[in-house]
Amino acid sequence: MSLLDDIPEGALVALDTVCWIYAVEVHPQFGPLVQSFLQERLKTGKNRAGSSLLALAELLVLPLKEGRQDLADHYRGYFQSKLNWSVWEVTRDTIERAAELRAKYGLKLVDAVHVAAAALNGGMIFLSNDHGLRRVTEIKVLVLSDYVATATS
Repeated sequence: MSLLDDIPEGALVALDTVCWIYAVEVHPQFGPLVQSFLQERLKTGKNRAGSSLLALAELLVLPLKEGRQDLADHYRGYFQSKLNWSVWEVTRDTIERAAELRAKYGLKLVDAVHVAAAALNGGMIFLSNDHGLRRVTEIKVLVLSDYVATATS
């Protein structure tokens, strides 16, 4: 099965921070997987997607540290709500749900906030490369590394 085979058309897909890094920085293994979703599903309207605004805070650190205003602006450009794409604010409800997820699964705060935002906003799939998130049952987690062999064969 390919990644796209495991994402039903019409499903709202939450993208973990690492997905943006792979796509924008054209990671040789994982970049094509994320790009295929973005091009074949998100751009065509077959799926909608979103990310927690917290992902932007994570994405901006390295470009700002390295003085890469161009890359920082590139990431900022993605985090504007538009057709088929949502940016989820970190609300009190998100924080409450994140705390519940941390208590239940022992997740790191950042991961718990991302998953909580996805679940609260109707996400059906959380796309990540963090194997530790597999234990979460509130949303289906797809791990990119599971699809590398499929993408290269």
